[in-house]
Amino acid sequence: MVAAGDLLFTRYNGSADLVGVGALYTSIPRYYPDKIIRVRLRKELHPHANFVEIAVNTGASRKHIASNIKTTAGQQGLSGESLKGTPIPIPPSTEALEISKRVAQALTSFSDCYTLLEAGEADATRLRQAILKSAFEGTLVPQDAADEPASQLLSRLKTQESANFKQMNRRKKV
Repeated sequence: MVAAGDLLFTRYNGSADLVGVGALYTSIPRYYPDKIIRVRLRKELHPHANFVEIAVNTGASRKHIASNIKTTAGQQGLSGESLKGTPIPIPPSTEALEISKRVAQALTSFSDCYTLLEAGEADATRLRQAILKSAFEGTLVPQDAADEPASQLLSRLKTQESANFKQMNRRKKV
């Protein structure tokens, strides 16, 4: 059973980038599937569980995990034994807490920026549609009364294209 404070790692996946990714479990005890490896931290690491989560997903720890991934039947996999040998650099307590705090702030900022970008993308899509609608309705720019209607312009262009095509065919025959 998995409990709050345990680290969970992806044991198998079709993508090597997702194998061995660790996440700190922070909720009530639950059972977990066999594609997950549960790691229970030693008591002295409990105050630094957030830092350990960051460390196992980056730097030397991640390189070690990536180098131990094996392929079986199209699935990328990691054994519990390979995971046990993962080096995890543990700095002094104050430094670990500061790193955890700064990473959490950076992730929050990233999430906020991502939300703004998504909203901006939705606005851009709506504006693009509004501009196209105005263009097709002829209301995008002020209209000049001396301009010929679009239907006449299209008809003239079609006639001109037909004449050009006939002229090109005559040249080929000569």
